Amino acid sequence: MLPIPDTQHNHKWAATLVKTKPNTFGQIEELQTFTPMYGLGLEGPIVDEILESLFAVTNRNRTQLRQALQCSLLTLAQCIMHASSSTVYSFVHRRGTNQAKAVLRYKDRSFSDTHMTKVLDALASCGYVRYEKGFKGKDVPMGLATLWLVDSSFASWVSEHIESLKVVQFVEQRETVVLNNEAGGEKRKDYDENDQTHSMRQRIISGNKARTLHEWTYIPMDRVFWEEGSRRRGKVKKEYRQFMEGDERHLISPKSLECRRVFKGDFESGGRFYCGAQSLTKAERGTIQIDGEPTIELDLKSLHPRLLYNLEGFEAPEDCYEADTKEQRARNKMICLYLINNKDRVTARRAFMADFGGTGDEADTEFDTYIEQHPKIAHHFFKSSWKRLQFMDSRIVDAVLSAAVDKGVALLPIHDSFITKTRDAYWLNDVIRESYCELIGFEPVLDW
Repeated sequence: MLPIPDTQHNHKWAATLVKTKPNTFGQIEELQTFTPMYGLGLEGPIVDEILESLFAVTNRNRTQLRQALQCSLLTLAQCIMHASSSTVYSFVHRRGTNQAKAVLRYKDRSFSDTHMTKVLDALASCGYVRYEKGFKGKDVPMGLATLWLVDSSFASWVSEHIESLKVVQFVEQRETVVLNNEAGGEKRKDYDENDQTHSMRQRIISGNKARTLHEWTYIPMDRVFWEEGSRRRGKVKKEYRQFMEGDERHLISPKSLECRRVFKGDFESGGRFYCGAQSLTKAERGTIQIDGEPTIELDLKSLHPRLLYNLEGFEAPEDCYEADTKEQRARNKMICLYLINNKDRVTARRAFMADFGGTGDEADTEFDTYIEQHPKIAHHFFKSSWKRLQFMDSRIVDAVLSAAVDKGVALLPIHDSFITKTRDAYWLNDVIRESYCELIGFEPVLDW
């Protein structure tokens, strides 16, 4: 089974395509994009046949071109995985050649971005892929990376050859402790190895090995059938309501279960655990089975505002997003995120208006209403508090995962929730509570 890519709706590219090429893209309802998993690729006899037919391969460039081809084929196949009549899946990859030298500890491949572009151009000549060139503009001052779209002929290729292909990792062990630059983007920083990073890495590797000893399966949602949900970034979020016909179970690739811990700027900011399986929808996660057994997801309720209360020495409300309706609760949750995640009121207003529309005054009204309801933690708002809070919640996750390894319990973290076999639910409940109490000094509230 192919690893699950971390996709998200690309509203900037979707708006650009509908505006500039309405005849071709005017019917796009949703454009999901992702970044290639550059350290992975597809291996099989057909890959070598394509390599020899497309390129003048020498001993000097064979490894680089072969890996770039393997990665390209995997990425294109991932685009096919969830394609439907209403949703376009594609990926972003910069065509530019001005690449910063990769930090050695994160090097997970032999090829460069230029090799990848060369391979993609060759596959475009075969009619497998096409691209919309990236650009900078008023609305996208940081620029949009080139968008690569799969052509229908590649779907036939995948159908014909997928059984003879397998997913491979180009290096034996990828770096699992990642430090990104604080300034933004995904540019990674090097760091000095010490007892802390070594111990952290060993815990992550142990957790990954324990998780992949088990068979994880799920039932995918059918992306054709959906209802309108909440509004984000000026677009209605799709709520998928129907599973694939026949409720056929799909295997979650072991590569999608392997976590990395990602920090931002320093080792006390961020630190959350990430893996491909976290991209499954909530409904899909509800169908997960481990070794054929049913599962349950335990969630730390309104975690970040609760942490703010507790770290100040106060008991938190039962539900920090409490509202009279489900819709208003979801809105309160978003309002709280704007207050916690943004560095000032101006950027929080922009986020609100991008998601919900309206004016800055309307945003301020909703902000002030929430602030009045939570005066004890108001001094933490508009200060990018997410950095500290994600670090705190990642420490809780780290402790719970370590306990699961020691106990031999299969466990998948989803940021502030955990999925395990239903028969292990009471054990997991106790461990989460113990870990939270030990680190924070208060009792958490768990949703089952």
